[in-house]
Amino acid sequence: PISKVLVGYGGTQLKATFVLNGNQRVVFKPMRYSRDTVITGNPYSGYDRHNAEIAAFYLDGLGFRRAPPVAGRIVDLTSEILPISEKKLSDTFFTDEKTKNVCFYGVCYYCKKSD
Repeated sequence: PISKVLVGYGGTQLKATFVLNGNQRVVFKPMRYSRDTVITGNPYSGYDRHNAEIAAFYLDGLGFRRAPPVAGRIVDLTSEILPISEKKLSDTFFTDEKTKNVCFYGVCYYCKKSD
């Protein structure tokens, strides 16, 4: 279980740090696109894609051994994440007026509510 959620520092993309029971820390990258979405343009078009991390882990199994273990996981922002988030992160949570989804924009170089 997740015991604490912190701002994920470093880099330019949205992330959070989950502290699991036993004090293990893991990086959480939220899903911004469905897995079958195709982003056109240059390699840096669009937002970071969580499924790229998963694919890299499996490709690394070909013998490179340079990618950390990765797993996809569904979490509920309202019941699992928000109640145990540090204030600096929880202050970025909001409900999208159009979709009624609970969202967060975190703290990163390009993170802003309008995205």
